[in-house]
Amino acid sequence: MLGHQVVVLIKHYSIDLSTLTDSNKKKYMLGSRSWYLYLDNQYRNFVIKELEEKSLLPETKYSLIISIEDPDKEKNVYHDTISKLNQLNYIHSPIRTDIHIDVE
Repeated sequence: MLGHQVVVLIKHYSIDLSTLTDSNKKKYMLGSRSWYLYLDNQYRNFVIKELEEKSLLPETKYSLIISIEDPDKEKNVYHDTISKLNQLNYIHSPIRTDIHIDVE
C-alpha cells in the first residue's frame, strides 16, 4: 500500500447473550429490536494525504465472521440466517455447518 508496511490487525469480540442481566435482556433482546453492525475504517493523516495526491480512495480488505449458536438446540439458526441473507440480497459465501453427534 503506497510504499508503507502493511499491518494486519485482528479484532475479536464475542458475547454470550445468556449472560446478559435482566435489564439488558429487556433493553436489547426484545423481538421488535433490530441489531446492526457498523464498520468504519480509520486512516492516519499521512495515508489520506498521499491517497489524495494520487487521486485514490482509501480502501481496506477485511473479513467478517459471525458465528450464531443456539445452545438449547431449539431452532436451526443457520437455515434461518441463510434464508434471511438470501431474502435481503446480501452477497455472502456459503455457510458451512458441522454436525456433532455425541454418543454415550
